[in-house]
Amino acid sequence: MALKGRDKEANLIRDVNVACAAGRLLLGELSSWEEFLEPDLVNYSELPRKQLKSGKYDIKTNLQQRIDNFCKSNFPKMSCSKLVMLFEELKAHRRLEIPYLDFCKKYSPINDFHKKGYPMHSTVCISLWGLQYRFPEHDFSNDLVISLNQLIEAEAELDTYRNAEHEKLKYEKNNISSLVRKSESSKRQVMQASFSILECYLNDIAWEFHNNEGQTLSKGKTKLLKDISNVTLRDKIRKYPLTIFGKELDEKTYKYILDEAKQYRDSLMHPSLFSAPEKFGGYDKLAKLYNIDMEIIVKTVFGVIKIVEEIETMKGKNTPELIWLPEVKEAANQAPYQWIRLVVVYLLIPLVLLICGGNLGWWQAWLYSLLILAVGIEGRMWAEQRHPGITAERQNTCSTDGGECRVSYGHCGRAGPSL
Repeated sequence: MALKGRDKEANLIRDVNVACAAGRLLLGELSSWEEFLEPDLVNYSELPRKQLKSGKYDIKTNLQQRIDNFCKSNFPKMSCSKLVMLFEELKAHRRLEIPYLDFCKKYSPINDFHKKGYPMHSTVCISLWGLQYRFPEHDFSNDLVISLNQLIEAEAELDTYRNAEHEKLKYEKNNISSLVRKSESSKRQVMQASFSILECYLNDIAWEFHNNEGQTLSKGKTKLLKDISNVTLRDKIRKYPLTIFGKELDEKTYKYILDEAKQYRDSLMHPSLFSAPEKFGGYDKLAKLYNIDMEIIVKTVFGVIKIVEEIETMKGKNTPELIWLPEVKEAANQAPYQWIRLVVVYLLIPLVLLICGGNLGWWQAWLYSLLILAVGIEGRMWAEQRHPGITAERQNTCSTDGGECRVSYGHCGRAGPSL
């Protein structure tokens, strides 16, 4: 039965007010659920006639236009009635988590969602924090960034002990043990998160391609993309780009990840006293589990980044950058703290020249120093771009005496009655 007169006006005012509340919640402007529910607690039909007319006039001259502008700016197919429907759903559950594609069907697509780099498999999360998105790559990239930063901090503190005499280290045993545990734990987390990101990304491009082209795919390709028959990571890396984009990855791009880094990852995920089967390399799983060092971590993270970036180039020039990738790259670029040592070494060269010359105005020394800095640093940067992790590999202090030092730290971190 259609509403008339006072009831119609009251219902209109109520709907517009709760729609505004839903909009403000999406923007993260509300401080509590009580504030969100406040417009729904008013009995509008009992308001004085004058107040109802004033409310209706305000809707006509202000609120409705603001709602329309809000929808146009953010949700092209959203309307006041859909905001009311969203309000009712949030009212019942106090939060909402819904797949983005379902949100599009039920409410509206979100402007520039894809252009900003969000994947179509994202989950839309609405709470007092506003409208946010969640997807597996983002969760794992956060894990990687946090663990990598913790690892860098722990290793930097351990560096202060590496050249100290053992007799002095005994007095710092508890502190060293704590740092070693932090470092070892962070290494394991970085390794696991790196491979989780890689698999998430590969499954993402497979899912999106299957959703768009599923009806034209053969049964074999469908099984491959949907991972029905236990597709290996090696097959995904080699076959997904070829199936989806018609291009193959250069073997050099993924060789380290599959032939070396994966052994460490498998030893973490499937720890065993038995060695791996001969067909998988016959490596000692415990040895891999105990010997994940900074060089391996850096090369693994950069290796995953390289694979992802190579596949992204296959999508074309207008493809937006993955929203989670810059933060991972930034954290990875901080990881090889060997860069600091490298820069210090190159800066020592002009210092030595000027000290030997005894003259700060010796322009030949300044010119020679600038040439060394330019060629040395830029050459290293170019090499790092072509071969990610090479700086860490060449300067890794854990491979000689530092390695023995690390092992002794690890021992005092894993055993001893004081721990």
